[in-house]
Amino acid sequence: MKVNEIMSKNIVKVNSEDSVSKAAEIMDSKSIGSLLVENTGIITERDIVRMVAAGKDPYETLVKDIMSSNVVKADVNTTIEEASEILEQNKIRRLVITENNETVGILTIRDVNKNLRFLLAKRITEQSRPSYDKP
Repeated sequence: MKVNEIMSKNIVKVNSEDSVSKAAEIMDSKSIGSLLVENTGIITERDIVRMVAAGKDPYETLVKDIMSSNVVKADVNTTIEEASEILEQNKIRRLVITENNETVGILTIRDVNKNLRFLLAKRITEQSRPSYDKP
């Protein structure tokens, strides 16, 4: 199974000059945990929590000041198993999915886990079924 089969194609973006408060409002209204930052990075709920814990004002702090600019990406033809390894190796929860260097979706660790369980169960079922093929 490829990541393009399970990724979210609903990409929500924010401008790097927007306030963190605005980014949080967008995340809340869309019930999502991250936003892509126009051509520069990603901001996650975790980034916002760290900022608030550090005592910074979300109305005064800009997205560009707390976002991650080192975005890890994978191609749409990446398998779920490969995506799982990328997420684990980079200790991240979200993977930006690209096709021809264009962002086409976001894959979360939750998407991967849910589908890996399904794939594993399917493989176990297939292996445990008796074969009725004629010799």
